[in-house]
Amino acid sequence: MDKGKLALFGMSMGSRWTVEIAAHDPRPKAVVGQMANVGPSDIIFNQAQPNFRRIYMYMSNILDDQKFDDFIEERDRIWPGVAAKLKANYLLVAGDMDELCPPEDIEVFMKTLTCPKELWLYEGVFHPMGEVAADLYPAIMDWILDTLNKGLPAGHDKRVLVTGQVM
Repeated sequence: MDKGKLALFGMSMGSRWTVEIAAHDPRPKAVVGQMANVGPSDIIFNQAQPNFRRIYMYMSNILDDQKFDDFIEERDRIWPGVAAKLKANYLLVAGDMDELCPPEDIEVFMKTLTCPKELWLYEGVFHPMGEVAADLYPAIMDWILDTLNKGLPAGHDKRVLVTGQVM
């Protein structure tokens, strides 16, 4: 393994945790989030189907609702500062109809980042992104390889609206 070419790829809640990991660890040179979960946690834990909350409570070993709400409130409070510390090249891949993380929340997050960054926003696509998976994953892997080999220039801020994918 080439320790200078480490990348992280997180899906859904992993799109948030990979940013947190790389913001505190300088080894990753590229970070990819897919199925965005980079906005306020209220949607996923208080508005979406209850399994998200139940499973996350179990994984965090916080079984009391008020303690869990306090934990999530604190995570959301520190999130912008953590995201701003990210130095690795970053790619976020999401759908413009994502019910868990709408484009407005994605835009707030992208503006918080100070690192070289890209957003690929798929038109007409929801959170799971299954309808574009066949094209999506090879493109992400190509981005990781290119970025690890060539890097992105300082100030890189590219936004791509991917259209025509859904029949």
